[in-house]
Amino acid sequence: MTEPRKTSRTLALSVGGMAALMAALVIYEGDRNVVYLDHTGIPTVCVGVVKPGLRVGQVFTDAQCRAMEAEHIEKMLARMSKCVTEPIGERELIAYAHFVYNVGETAFCRSHLVVRLNEGNHRAACAQMARWTWAGGKNCRDPANRCMGLAKRRDYEVNLCMEAL
Repeated sequence: MTEPRKTSRTLALSVGGMAALMAALVIYEGDRNVVYLDHTGIPTVCVGVVKPGLRVGQVFTDAQCRAMEAEHIEKMLARMSKCVTEPIGERELIAYAHFVYNVGETAFCRSHLVVRLNEGNHRAACAQMARWTWAGGKNCRDPANRCMGLAKRRDYEVNLCMEAL
């Protein structure tokens, strides 16, 4: 895979775009002010924030949570900007940001999704998100694996992305 060229523009969301992203993230991530261990054993707080120094049981105010979430999203978008060279609209960006909030910037930037996107094939890039439905070696599209929430999340992201095109 070739290294994407660097871009000087940073991906950003409007205030309304940030609000739309946060509303969707609350549905799929939950919102807790007390640090807990997520399903993989990682200390997590607020709307899925993971960062060094979190201790189980630690409590944050709503204002502290919103500030951590905004900081996390700004950093995430800046990292995404380093590998996305193709211009994208805000609704499409919201779909990708929702996806990246879950899978991480490194996985996103190394994915075929970004290759397709940077080729200008936005439809194929959107469709790539549907492939990311495995967790802990289990296919989350199989109800027996009890992780259908991930498959529903991917369906939401793909649909949002496709509707944005």
